[in-house]
Amino acid sequence: MKFSSVFSYRIVLAAFMVGVGCTPRGSSNGRLPDSTPPGAAVSGETLTVFMTGNVLSTLQPCGCSSGQLGGLDRRGAVLATAPADQRLVLDTGNLLAGHKPQDMIKLGVLFQAMSMLEYDLVHLTPEDLAAVTNLGLAQGGTFPLITPDGEASCSKKFTVAGQPLTVTVASARADSLDIDSLESLFEQRQALGLNILIIDDASDDVVAKLATLRALDVVICPTAADEPRIIDKGRQKPLLVSVGRLGKYVARLTARPAGDGTLGLDFDKVAVDESLAQDEHLAQLYKDYQVMVKEERLLEGHPRVPLPDGLKYLGNESCRSCHSYEYDKWSKNPHAHAYETLVNVGAQYDPECVKCHVVGFGYESGFISEESPKDLRDVGCEVCHGPGSEHLKSLTTGRGGTGISEPMAKCIDCHNPDHSPGYQGHEEEYLRKIIHWREPEAAGDVK
Repeated sequence: MKFSSVFSYRIVLAAFMVGVGCTPRGSSNGRLPDSTPPGAAVSGETLTVFMTGNVLSTLQPCGCSSGQLGGLDRRGAVLATAPADQRLVLDTGNLLAGHKPQDMIKLGVLFQAMSMLEYDLVHLTPEDLAAVTNLGLAQGGTFPLITPDGEASCSKKFTVAGQPLTVTVASARADSLDIDSLESLFEQRQALGLNILIIDDASDDVVAKLATLRALDVVICPTAADEPRIIDKGRQKPLLVSVGRLGKYVARLTARPAGDGTLGLDFDKVAVDESLAQDEHLAQLYKDYQVMVKEERLLEGHPRVPLPDGLKYLGNESCRSCHSYEYDKWSKNPHAHAYETLVNVGAQYDPECVKCHVVGFGYESGFISEESPKDLRDVGCEVCHGPGSEHLKSLTTGRGGTGISEPMAKCIDCHNPDHSPGYQGHEEEYLRKIIHWREPEAAGDVK
């Protein structure tokens, strides 16, 4: 599907989600459809709860280097490791990194992807809910939505190891925590149950209150870490966990009925790495997203700020006549072909990708779009050495000083852990790959 605007995307996506005919939000009994109908055969000894969250507008890793984790198109390979009738798939919210037009487009794509991945339940933060409502995604979706400000819980029944098991997921705000109300959201322990709470604060006093809830098994806590983890390994109950960030991992909670009528719980993580099978339909969805980004002309609409003191970017060719040795060496290293790598994967219209592959993006006189002068493409001279207008003026007028000017990018601005996981700890190795200057002669060298 290809759409020409955020507005039209909202309409078509809503129609798509209604058309597939799954459970709408806010069902009358607050439950998901039971995964095992009466009389069905038992298919497994365990139940797996897969948890994602804090995706923060991330659909795919940037793809600039190998070894990156994440991607909606590979997430399904993790979910498929448990049978459909023995798993519950949950997203815990924090879907957005911001509220720019690109974030809104991504939100629609995320909803469609989670539908295709057959999510059972999506939790929304208040910020998520406002955006979802504005885009018209809150009604008639393929999965229920819960939020601390609305529909606060949802349940689903399974049959595991021959026993009925009810999973209930609830949402609460720490600043208005009502233990009595929360208790009523969870089924009493007459039958086997797994009760999970998503909360926005897990400070010691909040956890102390939650520990009084005998029916509560798992608390999903906020996180700033990419990897899912157990927050307090010394605590027996409730189990405090985080689910990671940016889609790099899928958190996995495995529930196994014990002989004494209780549940044994195991928590671990699965890396969404390049070895996993890619879903062709989700890969196509990402390509459709790239078309939307192009048609929305997000590059042209990206804010541009003036350079200080009237400086201007001149482009790579302006350096060639005086710095021919450096230019020739640079032209043979990967930085000189950085823009081409975007074209090869269809990412040349994406502001989030372009900024590290061109000269001066986000500044006046810098790269705007493919209509810009070609010598503003690639990681050129002025990315690291600053805009060249003052430098050229100093040389042509005979004034002292080189006129080298800010802003000058640092390697870590683009070679950060999210985009270039192999950089940290190998800085010198990376630097040797881009040497395009004459090395100073060692003392005592005779030529």
